[in-house]
Amino acid sequence: MVGWVNQSELLRFTVNADLGVLPYSAVDEYYSYAVPNKLMEYFEATLPMLYDVSMKEVSMVAGEHGVGVGEDLSDPVKFGQTLNRLLHDEEQLSAMKKQYEGCRNKFSFESQRAALEMVLGEHGLIERV
Repeated sequence: MVGWVNQSELLRFTVNADLGVLPYSAVDEYYSYAVPNKLMEYFEATLPMLYDVSMKEVSMVAGEHGVGVGEDLSDPVKFGQTLNRLLHDEEQLSAMKKQYEGCRNKFSFESQRAALEMVLGEHGLIERV
């Protein structure tokens, strides 16, 4: 174990990982729509991920793009079994990594800025670029 790592150094570890885990579970309906920073960090690192199925936005982003696997992570047995299975399935991890080719930049700052500018331009709030 490395211990506490500053955010500025974290990506160095993240890009060398085999799998990212988003251990958050939705404690209520409101929280189920949360988007943890780790989700975008894993996207930036093209890291396959394991996430809790109760997290609706995470499920939508990771699941629909094929870059992650959802499981009931509140159940320690299911969590452990799925984690173990994924860590020993290089073919599935490789397939999830390959899925990033079609969507990696979808959530980048530049892409999100362009989408926002388009919406603002459509409503006459900024000049269209």
